[in-house]
Amino acid sequence: MDEPIFASLKSIDVEISKTPAPVGKNEGKNLDYRINFTFDENEYFENTTLSKSFFRQGDEALSEGDEIKWKEGKKLVKDAKEIDEAGDVSGVEPESFFTWFSDHADANNDEVADTIKDDLYMNALSYYMNTV
Repeated sequence: MDEPIFASLKSIDVEISKTPAPVGKNEGKNLDYRINFTFDENEYFENTTLSKSFFRQGDEALSEGDEIKWKEGKKLVKDAKEIDEAGDVSGVEPESFFTWFSDHADANNDEVADTIKDDLYMNALSYYMNTV
């Protein structure tokens, strides 16, 4: 379902904070890292960059993601209200990778973020050369 969108993916970048400090509107939260996805124009959403940021606030891990500005009739994810009306959806696979940008349930154990930051990004050339 997401393949046509990923065809327009230009780059994935990970910004790791060397000295965690509060950033802009996030006073009281110290930025750990941010994952940026950069896209060419596509038929699904207006954004050219989608980011998800991970913070520390004391001992607590938090995350925030960009709102995806879906084009008319192209939205691939359900709103929180739609999920609530559908009932308990725990254990149900998300219909799209792009739900990850609004999923902040357990920032401390975000397997997608850990895989991108610690494996995909650090071994990008191996993935590109298909030697992983």
